[in-house]
Amino acid sequence: MNADHNSAALWWHSVLVAFGVFATRIPFLFDGPGRDPDAWKIIITARRLALDGRYEVSRFPGNPLVELAMSPLATLPLWTYGALTAVVSALGAVLLHRFLARRTAQPALKAALIFMLPMILIESVTAMDHIWSLVFGIAGLCMVSRHVMVLAGVAFGLAIAARLTGCLFLPVAALVFLENRPDLRSILKSGLIVGAVAAVTSAVFFALPYSVYGWDFLRFYDVNYPTPWVVLFRATFAFGGLISTILATCLLFYSIVLQLRSPRTENRWLSYAALCGTGLFTLLFLRAPFESAYLIPSMVFLFLHAAIWVPTRQFQLVIGIVVISGFVDFSPAKVGLGTVIKTQIEKAAIQHRFIELSAILKSFSPNDVLIAGYLEPGVIAVETGRFASSNVKYTLNSNDAQQVLSNRGKIYYILELKEFIEGDSGIILQDISASPL
Repeated sequence: MNADHNSAALWWHSVLVAFGVFATRIPFLFDGPGRDPDAWKIIITARRLALDGRYEVSRFPGNPLVELAMSPLATLPLWTYGALTAVVSALGAVLLHRFLARRTAQPALKAALIFMLPMILIESVTAMDHIWSLVFGIAGLCMVSRHVMVLAGVAFGLAIAARLTGCLFLPVAALVFLENRPDLRSILKSGLIVGAVAAVTSAVFFALPYSVYGWDFLRFYDVNYPTPWVVLFRATFAFGGLISTILATCLLFYSIVLQLRSPRTENRWLSYAALCGTGLFTLLFLRAPFESAYLIPSMVFLFLHAAIWVPTRQFQLVIGIVVISGFVDFSPAKVGLGTVIKTQIEKAAIQHRFIELSAILKSFSPNDVLIAGYLEPGVIAVETGRFASSNVKYTLNSNDAQQVLSNRGKIYYILELKEFIEGDSGIILQDISASPL
């Protein structure tokens, strides 16, 4: 009877976590799919796949799971793409709750708070792939802890199909598996099953970009490494600011000290797994620190380790401050808007600008061109909702510009991107008679 009672309580707590996490996303759904141009590229790919039957990768090497999952939304409003990711994030909170159950006190509250971290909240209302890969990675860890190896392999394969870096969940899973002290034969057998199923599952999805590009789909963008100050800003921005980053780092070291000083042996391998995940995904970010969202899995594993070892009230205090910092910035100089609110304001402004440009594009002749720079995907997604518009270009070279002018077309550019467009293309907009919009 006690087991039935605990099972029923666990189920109800999971329901509350799911509805609670999803409810926190609702106010942030209606200001566009995200400020990241890659989010708009995923929407364009999904729409083209659904409405035209043609696949063009959103960006290499591809995110086929997310692109396919969002294709049924092709004819629906833009906010539905973020809503689908919000549903996935609610599922992730439930899975994390189940993973923490019987391992720590108040697992439901801790799981919900972790999924309220600023960068997780920001990314869980966009069309981006970070949350999708994280959630399926957590699902795989849950399956490994329950010794359901085939399903674990499927989950990890989906994490990889959502984002190739999802393969980093596999070494973390190996440490989780050691929690029950298996013998060498079980380790090898289970590792082979999980690895093989994950490889097959991910290959099924990556067959889509492979069918179009061949092995060339396995390409990566060569981008200049940012300055140390930019890397530091992106790392602290992910946690909601400098103070929150310091608190989270101190929490990690505090939880490590508590683990080293504790005579407890339970959750030892899980703790190693959490530290492994924190380290691997932090190294990945330092290798390519181009987005703060790359640190999302690292944040989850950091707080997972702390949830196991740090006393509940202390854990709740620190993570509560980090969550609040996403809405209110407690900087040493002054109190201001947090990263969540700033991002939302920026998203609303960008979507308003896209809608404004869409109205102008309707008056374009077939030969007119708008140079949109990195805002090209958003302009196309809002303006056409289906195919890439021939009136919208990322940039133009001198020969293409002369071709447009010889066909009696006009060239326009987005005013706020003038410096970026000229720096990226090497042309002077005034020399090609381009007018600002």
